[in-house]
Amino acid sequence: MRLTFAEEFSRFVWSADGRQGWRTNFPYGRTLPSNKEAQYYSDASVGVHPFMVRDGVLEITAAPGENRGGLPYTSGLITTQGGFAQRYGYFEMRARLPRGRGLWSGLWLLPADKTWPPEIDVVEMLGHQPGVIYVSTHSKATGRREAKTLPVKVGDVSNGFHSFAVSWRAEEICYFLDDRQIAALPTPADMHKPMFLLANLAVGGPGSWPGPPDETTAFPARMLIDHIRAWQFDE
Repeated sequence: MRLTFAEEFSRFVWSADGRQGWRTNFPYGRTLPSNKEAQYYSDASVGVHPFMVRDGVLEITAAPGENRGGLPYTSGLITTQGGFAQRYGYFEMRARLPRGRGLWSGLWLLPADKTWPPEIDVVEMLGHQPGVIYVSTHSKATGRREAKTLPVKVGDVSNGFHSFAVSWRAEEICYFLDDRQIAALPTPADMHKPMFLLANLAVGGPGSWPGPPDETTAFPARMLIDHIRAWQFDE
């Protein structure tokens, strides 16, 4: 494989519109109401700046606070939309994911042409289940939206840094934890176009997949990212 993208977070270059560095919001807003999320993806251009680089690690902080979206929490999202996108390859994030009810962290890929689905979820972790990670594909190849999600039991991934990765090929998508394959799914028929990367720390609201935080959730909560890299296969 050849390296095609590498962010080591010696510094954090960002912009709200993606014209330079990481984009810090979706083109259609700063939260996902369809997921019943309770966080506003903020940055310094609109209020709270949830990003900090410390010793080569990007910290994304979720915390209660006022924001323009009128939501209970602020947090952070980074995407390579408008910058880096690639069809097929190996994509990796080394990170420490936060535990706590209501926290929902992940790395995923979306099409550069702004269609949806397809979608690849490299890793999702619900903060009250730090011993389980979820890997998924989303597709509309059959004419209706379908999601295939696999829960994978692992050790507590909130206790330190771990590498989460996916090998995306035309026939199969394989998922890895710390360089060990943990799952595989067939590549959907509509998943053959360039995709960009997203990493985020969401906070669930009532009725969401992780559910809302409770009195046991410690805020501020932080997702720590050591690096994000991508490679292209030689063939």
